[in-house]
Amino acid sequence: INVGLIPYWNNDSETVDDDVFREFAGSTEETEAWIRYQDMIPMNKGSHSLLGRGLYELNLRPWITACQPTPTPTADKTTTTATTAPQMLVLKMENFKTNDGVQETMSKVYEYLELPEYRVLDMTHKNTRNYEHFEPLSNETREMLQRFYTPHNARLRGLLGDDWIDPWPPVSSQ
Repeated sequence: INVGLIPYWNNDSETVDDDVFREFAGSTEETEAWIRYQDMIPMNKGSHSLLGRGLYELNLRPWITACQPTPTPTADKTTTTATTAPQMLVLKMENFKTNDGVQETMSKVYEYLELPEYRVLDMTHKNTRNYEHFEPLSNETREMLQRFYTPHNARLRGLLGDDWIDPWPPVSSQ
């Protein structure tokens, strides 16, 4: 098997080979390729790894694994119980685009942390970017990226659940 990070991507047709993807996804080869990829990209510039950033399932997998609930022995030590509560809360930054979204998202955070509800007072946008000086993404590029990320987003859904069905639906070009 080709152990590059993206052996399932056909550069000529700009499509994912589904059979190769299914074989490679979740394999030891994929994990090793991801580690090699991360080792070779500069992590100090803020613009590293533009393609790799969108591989959310690969980025989250080590964190999810590290945060797995640990079985706890019962008092008589004959059985164990495992916490079923999620050990990590993953949020979409897009949910912070509106005032209602900010409050709804923060309510989820408070509930997750078992904190009392709090009304967010300052809902001004933070950590924003202005992309007006860039050319709009062409339809061809947008469609190619959609084809590339579709199977990865399906894996993200498998990892995080149904709230992540089609998390970033296609956006028509400007």
